[in-house]
Parts: sequence; C-alpha cells; structure tokens
Amino acid sequence: MNGLTNKSGVFTLGVTLLHMVHLRDMTHLYNFNGHTVNFDLLHEEVRKVTDANLQSILKKMLKPQTYDRISFTELEEMLFEVL
Repeated sequence: MNGLTNKSGVFTLGVTLLHMVHLRDMTHLYNFNGHTVNFDLLHEEVRKVTDANLQSILKKMLKPQTYDRISFTELEEMLFEVL
C-alpha cells in the first residue's frame, strides 16, 4: 500500500470511527457538489468526543493534509500506548 492510499485510508477510518461514536449522520461534513470536506465542521465534531485519548487520535487521523496525517503504522503504535 502506498503512502497516499495509506493516509487516505486512515482518514476514511477516522470518519467512520467519528460516525460510530456519535451514531448520527455525518453527511453535513461533505459538499457533494464540490467534492470537498468542511474541515471546520469535522473538527467541531471531533471536539465533541468526550474520551480524550480517542479525541487525540481522531485529530491526528483527520488532518486536512495527507502529509500531516498519521499512517496506519503510527496509528497502531498510538493504540498500543492507549490500550
């Protein structure tokens, strides 16, 4: 898996986890016509997560720029520290 796909997958997993935590529709985060994500709203949803460890991990998974986002390897390391 290349780095871009890896980090895109991390982002997708982060949004999936965010959806699971809130158990509600997250389509308000997307502009389907413009094919963009509203990162202000996304980060607002992350701030609503009450578990500090999960919130910290989600912040790193949901960075707008792929080069700032953690990889699956880094995510695995973070989870080992938390668990």
